Amino acid sequence: MKFLSNISLEKSERKILFSSFAAISGVGLLSYAALPFLIGSTMVTLDLSEESVGFLYSLEFIAAALSSIFIAPKIGKINRTKIAFIGAFVVIAGNFASGLWCNYDFLQFIRPLTGIGAGLTLATGNATIANSNQPAKIAGMMNVLFTAMIVLLMLCLSYLGNRWGIQGIYFGLATVTFCFLFLLIMIPQRSANLNSENVSNEIHSTGIFSIAGIAIFAVFLMYTLRDSMAWGFAERIGNEVGYSPAEMGQILSLQAFVGLIGPLLTAVIGFKLGVKFPLLLGIIFAGLTSYAVFLSPELPYLFEGSVLVWTAGYFFGIAYLTAYAASLDHDGRVVAASGSAMVLGVAAGPALAGYLITKGGYTWAAWATLALVILMVIAAIVSLKWRVKTQEEKILK
Repeated sequence: MKFLSNISLEKSERKILFSSFAAISGVGLLSYAALPFLIGSTMVTLDLSEESVGFLYSLEFIAAALSSIFIAPKIGKINRTKIAFIGAFVVIAGNFASGLWCNYDFLQFIRPLTGIGAGLTLATGNATIANSNQPAKIAGMMNVLFTAMIVLLMLCLSYLGNRWGIQGIYFGLATVTFCFLFLLIMIPQRSANLNSENVSNEIHSTGIFSIAGIAIFAVFLMYTLRDSMAWGFAERIGNEVGYSPAEMGQILSLQAFVGLIGPLLTAVIGFKLGVKFPLLLGIIFAGLTSYAVFLSPELPYLFEGSVLVWTAGYFFGIAYLTAYAASLDHDGRVVAASGSAMVLGVAAGPALAGYLITKGGYTWAAWATLALVILMVIAAIVSLKWRVKTQEEKILK
């Protein structure tokens, strides 16, 4: 019963949960969730190299990041519901067109347009979390739903890819986004001045261009850069270890199911243990997991173990990053801009990993991952320290 009380939400909070989940998971980050099958199936169907496919999907995510960055400073004043629906319809049309006219030249044109729509809806979803009284709990529970969605998504995309290639995957993604449209109606049209849960239980806004804000942008960027480097090539790595595409679909679905542990822990714990320890723990654990994935072609026994805990570590860390960013500015500007940085990291990941793998194999990608983990820890500590300093100065005034 204590567990149920920890995860219970009021009606207004449930609307924030489901609408932000639809905007972020069902539209904004859907291509990212599908990335292992997008990259693998595109390589097979169109006979492309890792570098070419990585570049293609990096174009999509760069466009998503830029559109999200463009809309973030205005997110407190615009009609979020309209923007979310415009972005979702662009994503549906983009995926449908990609399936109909599937060649490399056309995809270089249509995938960035699809990314623009995803970025618009993603920004509205991230900003909506800041409307909550309990951003840590909302972020954790939203990621529970995202993880549950991935369980089904991995199985469906594996089937569609085996049956119809990359065209089937694109049509599948268009269908998924269409199914989420009814939840987007619940997105609040404007920001709400709510008392958000934060580390000190005091309301302090550090500003979108503060050192704390800029440092956390850097963490978001590196966090998803590191993850997308490995996530995008997970199916390829699994094939080298000895798994078929169908078996990889089952493994990735299973790891998503096991991954429910991460966001469930976040939803229950919230900020009860503060933010510093769980935030740094999530960054380090998730980083070492993807580091192990890159090492697994040479050490196959690592593959299953690292993949099975991959999603749990990722969502534990990203939930605390999202909740912490939401606590910095209650109009949602910081968390919306952080979402843009996150997508920018996703954008760079496939291209960087494709280049490193082509030039130096998976070992180069593994060492790059380790370097990113160290840089993330440093940037996170800078943000946390500066936030405390800013709060102390405001109290003294």
